[in-house]
Amino acid sequence: MNTSFYNGISGIKSHQFGLDVWADNISNISTIGYKAANPEFSTIFSTTLANSYSDPTSNNQGLGSRAQATTLNMSQGIFQNTDNVFDLSIGGEGWFGVQSLENQTYYTRAGSFSMDTDGYLVDAYGNYLLGTLGGNVTPTSLSDRILNEFGTYYKVGNTQELGTPYSISALEDITLSSVESQSKINLPDILYFPPEATTYVKYQANLNPKINIGSTKIDLDTLDIGTPAIDTVNETLSISGTVSNTTALQNPQSGDVVILTVTDENGNSVDITAELTPLSSTDSTLVWSFSNSDISDLDTSTSLTITAQLQTEQEIPNVEHFTTEIISPEGEKDFIDMTFTKRVPQSALETTWDAQIQILSFYEDYVIQTYDPSVTYDPTLYNVNLETNQVTKIYDPTLYKVDLGTNKVYEIIDSQ
Repeated sequence: MNTSFYNGISGIKSHQFGLDVWADNISNISTIGYKAANPEFSTIFSTTLANSYSDPTSNNQGLGSRAQATTLNMSQGIFQNTDNVFDLSIGGEGWFGVQSLENQTYYTRAGSFSMDTDGYLVDAYGNYLLGTLGGNVTPTSLSDRILNEFGTYYKVGNTQELGTPYSISALEDITLSSVESQSKINLPDILYFPPEATTYVKYQANLNPKINIGSTKIDLDTLDIGTPAIDTVNETLSISGTVSNTTALQNPQSGDVVILTVTDENGNSVDITAELTPLSSTDSTLVWSFSNSDISDLDTSTSLTITAQLQTEQEIPNVEHFTTEIISPEGEKDFIDMTFTKRVPQSALETTWDAQIQILSFYEDYVIQTYDPSVTYDPTLYNVNLETNQVTKIYDPTLYKVDLGTNKVYEIIDSQ
């Protein structure tokens, strides 16, 4: 009975030691680089049971327990993303070596580092991070455009000092030097990683083969537009035509609308509409005609230009659009803009797509100005919409692409 009582009392006391260790682990759950401790216990003393018929390896009776030691749990912790670019972590075995101001070397798994005023990487206690230098940081010269990206540095006396720029090059595996040869890591104020231009792009996407039927306008072939008869006195126009030469039409129907646009040399235009009709009750050839249509808004003394469109229901080309980022030789972030247009009508066995691939570089923001009646706008440079009271800049579509969704203008570097 005395043995049981003694074991119970000592067990409670030693278990308190375990609770203290576990509580310390819990309280340091957010401590960077912390390694949990495991409590270990031992028997105070033991006796051998005489005349025991059991296994000789298990015939000892323990008397009392005590706290023996703690061991570190060196299992890998969880990697986490942080906002500090100098935070480091080690996967697997290894330690960070740090050096105190007294040149004493310590080892830690805590990888939270920052840069001091002299450019050295230090931990929270001011110890310098040690490492093997790769010899890949060298002085360089940078253009004013790139230097402006680094901003302005002010040091003692509020004097402006940019310092010497350095470039860093990529390395393969580095052979670590001995512990005694590790040195403090110092970073310059301006550390530039030269851009590596994108040379190869692989992009995977799905193109929707679904047949899309909808209303569309098709330009009529010039052979389908007859010779106009213009009455300059009454300012009217008569003209007729067909749709048989327009190969882009898939299945024109009687009742489809022909839109005729007549433009004079001054840029004024009028639109006239008519419906397709069969040529006769016995001839299903579709034709259209306009008789004495009013064109009084035009200057009939000038040459008139006539174009025509047919508004009809037919398969509309599917258009798929994709973009992906690339790096230019100058280090700029450009885009590859890919537009795929399905050829119509679609074959019963396969679909064929035409692709336009462009390299786009940001040019400027697309600005919508408010119309100012006191300003004279060059019509070759600006579009003026008096109805909306807005003015927008004109961009050559062969040189620039305007993204109205983001209100940005991109320069077309290349197009295929």
